[in-house]
Amino acid sequence: MARPATKACKVVGVAALCGKLSVAENRARPSGRRISLSFAVIPARGAKGREPLFYLAGGPGGSALASARFAVEVFGGAKRDIVLLDQRGVGRSAPLVCPSPAPEIETSELPAFARRCVAGVRADTRMYGTDAAMDDVDALRAALGYERVVVYGGSYGATAALVYVARHGAHVTRVVLDGGTSPDIPFFERAPLAGQAAIDRLAARCDADPGCVRAFGHLTPQVTAVIEQLRADPATVATNGVRIPFGAAEAGLTIQSLSRDPATLRALLALVHQAASGDTAPLAKVYADAIRPAVISNIRKLMYWRITCFEGWARQRPQQATAAARSTYLEDEVAAELQFRSAFCPGLRQPRPEPDTAAPPRSSVPVLALVGGLDPQDPRENIAPLSRAMPRTTILDVPGGGHGSVQYGCLPQVVARFLDAGRITSADRACANRIEPPSLVRP
Repeated sequence: MARPATKACKVVGVAALCGKLSVAENRARPSGRRISLSFAVIPARGAKGREPLFYLAGGPGGSALASARFAVEVFGGAKRDIVLLDQRGVGRSAPLVCPSPAPEIETSELPAFARRCVAGVRADTRMYGTDAAMDDVDALRAALGYERVVVYGGSYGATAALVYVARHGAHVTRVVLDGGTSPDIPFFERAPLAGQAAIDRLAARCDADPGCVRAFGHLTPQVTAVIEQLRADPATVATNGVRIPFGAAEAGLTIQSLSRDPATLRALLALVHQAASGDTAPLAKVYADAIRPAVISNIRKLMYWRITCFEGWARQRPQQATAAARSTYLEDEVAAELQFRSAFCPGLRQPRPEPDTAAPPRSSVPVLALVGGLDPQDPRENIAPLSRAMPRTTILDVPGGGHGSVQYGCLPQVVARFLDAGRITSADRACANRIEPPSLVRP
C-alpha cells in the first residue's frame, strides 16, 4: 500500500499531520466499494525512535481525532508519535449516521425510526464492526511504515485494543487498557450491579463523614426514593422549547453518568439530595443539557448498533440483564436500553462470521490495565480474568480514578515508563495509590 499523503493541520488546536486512508469497505471484495478514513499523526516531541502510540477511542462511536488534545496532554511526554484514526462509521471516517429523531420521540416510535434509518444508508452495515475497524488500524500502521506499535484504549477502546492484539498481535509491543473489561465478561449484563455497588461505596464514604451527611443526607435511600418517585409520577423537562420526559430510567442514567467522574461526585450528592427533597428540576436539567444529547448521538450511530447488537463482548441477554438490574437503581434504565436494542438490532443484517469477540486473545504481550477505584462500569473484577489468556497483564489500582484514570497525577509518567520497559515498579504502585478520591464536602 502506498504511503498516504499528509499535510500540516490543526486537530482541536493540536498541530498534526492529517491524511486520508482509502480502504475496501469489505476486504473480501477488494474491488468493491471503498471508504475514506481520516487520521492524524502528532509527531513525537524530542527524541524519536520509539514505537508510535495508536490511540483507540471509546464508545463505541467516539472520535479519536476529537481526543487529540487529551492524547497529547497524557502521552506527549512519552516521546512517541501519536496516531489517531477515526473508526469507520463515525467521526470523519465514512460516518453512518441517522437523521436526528424528533426531540419528543417516544420509545414506541423507535422501531419505525430504526427501519427508516437502515433503509436510507448506502453502506453495508455488516462491515462496520470492531474486527474490520482494527484491520483498518493495521492498514494504517503498514501504510505509515511502522513495523511495531504500542496501543492505548479506554473503555470500548480497551475492547478494540484486545481485538487488535487478536488480529495483529505480531505488531504490538505494549498495551494500556484504561477502564476496560475482559471480553469474556458480560459487561452490559453486569453494569447495573457495578453501578449500584459504586453508589453504595459513595454512600458509605459520605455516611462516615458527619459534614457530608449534614450537607447531603444518606445517598442510597435517597437514590431509591428518587427512582420510586419518578417511576410512580414521571416529570418532564423543557429543552429547546420542547418538553421531554424525565422518569426513573432517565434519572438512573443521569445518576450513573455523574458517578463515572470523580469531579462530579459532589454534584451528584447535591442533585440527588435536592430531588429526594422534592425538587427534581436540577437533576432533570442535567439530563436535558448533557445526558440526553449523548443518548441521541448514540441512537443515530449505526456503527454503535452494529457493534453492540452483534459482538460477543457486548451481549445483553434480556433475561439475565433484567435479573441483574432488579433491585438496583438502574432497573428502569436497563429496561429502556433493552427496548432500544429490540428496535435497532432486528433491522440490521447479521454480520458475516468473524473472530469471537467474547474471548480475549492469547498473547504474551505486556498489558497494563488501569482500574479506577470509583469506576461504576468496569470494576477490578471485570478485568481480572484477562490474565488467564494474557499472563503478562499487570493491574494497577487507582483509588481516586473513575471511568478512565490515565490522566491523573503521576499516571502519565507511569504509563510512559511501562511503554518503555513493559513493567511497573513498586514506586509506580505507591504513586498510583496516592491518587485518592476527592473530598465530598470541600470544592
